[in-house]
Amino acid sequence: MLFKRIHMLAMLAVMFLLYNASLLFAEDIVVVKSHDIKPYNDTIEGFKRTCRCTVRELNLPEAGQNNIHKKILEIGPDAVLAIGMDALNSVGKIDNLPIFYSMMTELM
Repeated sequence: MLFKRIHMLAMLAVMFLLYNASLLFAEDIVVVKSHDIKPYNDTIEGFKRTCRCTVRELNLPEAGQNNIHKKILEIGPDAVLAIGMDALNSVGKIDNLPIFYSMMTELM
């Protein structure tokens, strides 16, 4: 029983690492942000400083929820980083692209 649990945890860890490796080796990233607010912009700037990749930003209110899939597919990125719940909900239905999520902020 203990061996089975350890084996399962090891498999989950390997799957997690392999999935996250797709962001590590990505060269072109599209960042979709829910709103143009300081915490989201700070997150993007931090990501740009640490990511050795090309980052293209899309602001959801400007791009429009209905057009966001089309714009992302036109750019053809290696991965998508969604910042904010609205951004995640908008890009969450794209197939064949790794989608990463960051940050939940309560707007006042």
